[in-house]
Amino acid sequence: MHIKFEPKLNQDILEQLPLLCQTGAQHIPLRCLTKKVTVSTTTPEVELSVIMGESITRHIVLVNKGCLDSTFRVFQLHAPPRQDHIEHDLAAAEFSGGHVPEDAREPTLVFDVEGVAVGY
Repeated sequence: MHIKFEPKLNQDILEQLPLLCQTGAQHIPLRCLTKKVTVSTTTPEVELSVIMGESITRHIVLVNKGCLDSTFRVFQLHAPPRQDHIEHDLAAAEFSGGHVPEDAREPTLVFDVEGVAVGY
């Protein structure tokens, strides 16, 4: 048996192909998945506990287990997000400009502003 797949819609398809065999009914699982971005990190929170005169470096690793590349941006907020509303507060800061402009950023805090999490 040969199956040719030509997607017409950009959506996942999870179906079964029913077959009637001598031993009874059989179902062959059929999974056709769209390309996705699946970005995660093992360091969701970065602690920078230092005192005057010291410096510290922390690394954040982004992993994209999807097959599409994903751009990302890092910015310094005017105020920290509330623990029980992190996603909402980050989205509101992005929409309303609640982040510190690049030229007014804390000079001792150095990071790349934009990047790409490459897919597999």
